[in-house]
Amino acid sequence: MKQTKIRASVAAITGMALFGINGLAQADSVDALLQALRDKGVLSQAEYDTFNNARDNERVEKVKESALNKGKIKLGDYINSITPTGDVRVRYELRDAKGQAVNGTNGQNAFEKLGRARYAWHLGFKSDSDNDFFTEFRFASGTNSRSPNNDFNNTVTTDAGSAPMSKQGGAQVDRVMIGWNTTEWLTLKAGRMQNPLYTTSMVWDGDLNPEGLAEELHTKFNDVDLFATLGQFSLRTKYDRQTYTDPITGAVVKENNVATSKLFAFQGGAHYKFNDETSVKIAPVYYSYAGSGGNGAFSPGLGNLVGATSAQLKCSSGKYGASLPVGTCNNTGTNNLAILEVPAEFNWNMGGHPWKIWADYAHNFDGDDRAKAAGAITVANGGSPTLDKSSQDNAVLVGIQVGSPMALAAWEKVGTYLGSTSGMKKHDWIARAWYQRVEAYSLDPNLVDSDVMNAQVNMQGLAASASYMLSDNAFVTLSGAHGTRINDALGTGGSVDTSIINADRRYNLLQMDATWRF
Repeated sequence: MKQTKIRASVAAITGMALFGINGLAQADSVDALLQALRDKGVLSQAEYDTFNNARDNERVEKVKESALNKGKIKLGDYINSITPTGDVRVRYELRDAKGQAVNGTNGQNAFEKLGRARYAWHLGFKSDSDNDFFTEFRFASGTNSRSPNNDFNNTVTTDAGSAPMSKQGGAQVDRVMIGWNTTEWLTLKAGRMQNPLYTTSMVWDGDLNPEGLAEELHTKFNDVDLFATLGQFSLRTKYDRQTYTDPITGAVVKENNVATSKLFAFQGGAHYKFNDETSVKIAPVYYSYAGSGGNGAFSPGLGNLVGATSAQLKCSSGKYGASLPVGTCNNTGTNNLAILEVPAEFNWNMGGHPWKIWADYAHNFDGDDRAKAAGAITVANGGSPTLDKSSQDNAVLVGIQVGSPMALAAWEKVGTYLGSTSGMKKHDWIARAWYQRVEAYSLDPNLVDSDVMNAQVNMQGLAASASYMLSDNAFVTLSGAHGTRINDALGTGGSVDTSIINADRRYNLLQMDATWRF
């Protein structure tokens, strides 16, 4: 019995040495100890072999673990994972516009055509932790918040002259966000983030990442998924330093004035799945604006523009019927915007393929006041103002989409923007087309898509794209759009890519993309 206890005690101590605090650095000492215990008869040969084999197995596993971790970044105690994300895209683009030349004198006959090879890239990291926090940090090419594109052989400074094969290009911090899953039904986000709203390209450019705060709520009622998103975003901040002389003391005083423009979004929606192939989703959102950011009132121009040689657009000074010289229009003002947007989609399967009809409607409740501030009114005999160009406060989009066979959940995540292929796999394909009409005073021209209608309002037309997956992470896309001005007596606003032409009378777009993502 005594010998058995001794052997059991020694075995336990040796096991702790082997599998506890001792590592491979103590291998020689452990070998010597086991051999001594065997030689003195404390351990039988069978027991010795058992411990020795266990020790050898542990050594092999630690060597394997060391090899796997070699060169890897050690994560913090609270980080579960860090995932690199990104993409590289090369594009050839044809873009042309006909209309009024900026500060030109040739009426509506000016024409600009852009044929250019372009590239874009994103590189970022997403992390999650065991305490429900997560982050995203991403860089992008370009310096325009609505476009990551750089032109190949682009000369961006006068110092570069016309040197061939110029390698200049810009980059920006595209996203920097921290999030917190506070409960199963509430997520909080802060920073520059991927747009948390359910929307379409008619209202929001897909490259825009709003800055501020967002709260996302989600729950389930019977078979209906209910969700809500609240957003408090900063659109523009302008610092003006004013210098004046104090009338009492005579001292020169410098004062900083800060003008801000903010956007508040309130969205509530529902998603219902009828069966494994059919679903519907709708999510009205109300946008409220505060402040102008020092940008003044939206005034895209007025004029009797009948015929190609008619007079140019004139710009309002904000007074009834008054106008300013050509070239002083304010194409990006955010005054008098109180917008209700209603995006929706219906998904079903037909002929073995998933289909989607999606639509979006928007109405600016302050549209007439926005027209008034733009000078689109007259005053007859000192009476009340009459809106000459009223009822320009609605926007509508209707589209259809079809793709290769895939599950409903995957199909719903693909997206509806030009070139959207989220989650698609090798040999998958997708095609989409839509019509949209955006009236002059209906939407914020700073947010609308910069490709589809050249970042302009008072435009209507068609857009389409088709994509094919060459592999799980590489695909090609062909996209195009054609638009015309809705009301020739009003400008089209916006900060356009065809910088020589604004306002547009006609606009065409063709893009050919090759994209690799990870």
